[in-house]
Amino acid sequence: MKIQNSVLVIEDSLENPFDNEEALVKAGVKFVEKTTFDKLSLASTDGSWTTILVNCDHFDLNNINLVIEISEKFKNSQLFVLANKISTQAYQWLNKLKNIITIKKPFSSSILEGLLKKLFAEGKDSLSKFPRFLSDEPVGVTVMGSGLLIYTRMKNITATGAFLDYSGFSLQTGDLLKIHILKEKDGSAETNFKMDAQVIWVKNKRTTTDGQIGVGIKFLNI
Repeated sequence: MKIQNSVLVIEDSLENPFDNEEALVKAGVKFVEKTTFDKLSLASTDGSWTTILVNCDHFDLNNINLVIEISEKFKNSQLFVLANKISTQAYQWLNKLKNIITIKKPFSSSILEGLLKKLFAEGKDSLSKFPRFLSDEPVGVTVMGSGLLIYTRMKNITATGAFLDYSGFSLQTGDLLKIHILKEKDGSAETNFKMDAQVIWVKNKRTTTDGQIGVGIKFLNI
């Protein structure tokens, strides 16, 4: 029997604990159980969970099989993967799974709170139109034609592209970009890795229909 507004938190280790309990409380979660990857078989795995949160530091091919198993076992549950780092191969696998939303840490607790509230009020199908990879990472964008350097935030990254916050007028559809994904450290930022990309669409105040203003990009060297 499914427990209404219930959450099972699965952690990769006790050294990387889930720390968004406030979001669960504000969202109206009525029951929470926590376990770890190695003790999952001891948890209440009878398919009764509204939501399953997989919380880990580095999500890669070493733990993708566990998530696939969880996804298949709990087909009626909404599955969230919360991770500090996600490998490109893991993104590609996650993109194939239907009932998973991935959130790149750190993130505002209001994001998780809002998703859970919508899930509890309107059901699992209500999240089908949400981006399946939510992130909020600092990036430096070099426009290859002009050399212009733009600092902004990258959101909703997938295995093939991403959405960039951008309200200026310099980026146009078709522009080739060099994306410098930055790692925030001690108040500063250093380059983590680089990718080539191309602008495939632009949303501004005049053309947006959903309130989002920015550009959609596709990665070219994956």
